[in-house]
Amino acid sequence: MKLQSLPIKFSCSAITAVVVTCFYISTLMWDINGSDLRYAVDIGEYQVAMSLWGTVHPTGT
Repeated sequence: MKLQSLPIKFSCSAITAVVVTCFYISTLMWDINGSDLRYAVDIGEYQVAMSLWGTVHPTGT
């Protein structure tokens, strides 16, 4: 391995890491429900209930 090829490999890795990080950050959900609509106010509560209990209503109703 040549000494000059190391900076090239590092710069390619750094550019790839920056691109992947940008894609990852663009998919983050910054709000719990992700919507400002009045109809989606309780979406965050549903997300918590589904992860904790698996259902949001009694079985059979």
